[in-house]
Amino acid sequence: MLAQALGLEIQSVQGFREVATTPRALTVAAGDIPAGTVGAMRFGVVVDCGETTMSVEHLTSMADDLAPDWPTEIGYEVTFEGEPNMRVHLEIGSAGEDHAEQGCLATTMHAINAIPTVVAAERGLYDLSTVAPFVAHWTNRAGNVGSHI
Repeated sequence: MLAQALGLEIQSVQGFREVATTPRALTVAAGDIPAGTVGAMRFGVVVDCGETTMSVEHLTSMADDLAPDWPTEIGYEVTFEGEPNMRVHLEIGSAGEDHAEQGCLATTMHAINAIPTVVAAERGLYDLSTVAPFVAHWTNRAGNVGSHI
C-alpha cells in the first residue's frame, strides 16, 4: 500500500527473520519461556522499488541480554533509501508508560476511529489506500476537545 501511495512499482519483496534462544528459563507477563527456546526475534521486510528501497524491521526480546548485537532502542524503525533517504524512528507512548500497552492502545484507536468511515462505505474490500481518509477527534488530559490531524 505504501509503495502504491508513493507511486512506486514493486520489483521484489524479501522477508527476513532471526531468532535468539534463551540460555535460562524466563518468566514474563505472557508466561514461562523454557531455557533453550526462542527468547528474542527479529523480523522484517525489504521492498525493492528500483531507485527506492523501503524496509521495516521489528525486534522483540524477552530479556535485555539475549541478543546483544541487535539494536536495543525501543520503538519502530522505517527506512527509505532513495532521493532523499529517510529514516523514521517511532516510539509509542510517553516516558514511564508501558510501550507494548501503548502500542496496543494505538492499534485499537485506529480501528475505532475507522468505524464511521467503514460504516459509511459501500460494500466491498478496502485497504488504507482505497478507503476514504479519516481523522480522530480527541480529548486531551486537560479535558479540552480538539482535532488530531
